[in-house]
Amino acid sequence: MSDLIQRWQSVCQQIKQDRNRFHAPQSVQLIAVSKTFPASDIRSLYDAGQRDFGENYLQEFSEKTEILTDLPDLVWHVIGHIQSNKSRTVAEKATGFTPLIALKLLPA
Repeated sequence: MSDLIQRWQSVCQQIKQDRNRFHAPQSVQLIAVSKTFPASDIRSLYDAGQRDFGENYLQEFSEKTEILTDLPDLVWHVIGHIQSNKSRTVAEKATGFTPLIALKLLPA
């Protein structure tokens, strides 16, 4: 078993324990952020059971979505800021978008 799979299993186990400990809903899920990881690592985690993946580099996101089209229930999330000229790519290929904003921008 690869180190990547072992680390993923450890995180999944921790999430399960914390859900039980804090009585969190079962809907809490792990989005594996795959930026800088090759498509082969995504495929390995997919084969192990992970379905939700997040990217914040749009070029990598586009490349990986093309390479991994044979994984039918793979769910893509785009994380962070996107430029308006790239929003079409996100709308066409991503399942979700999670914007990240700095806490200092929020009103007090």
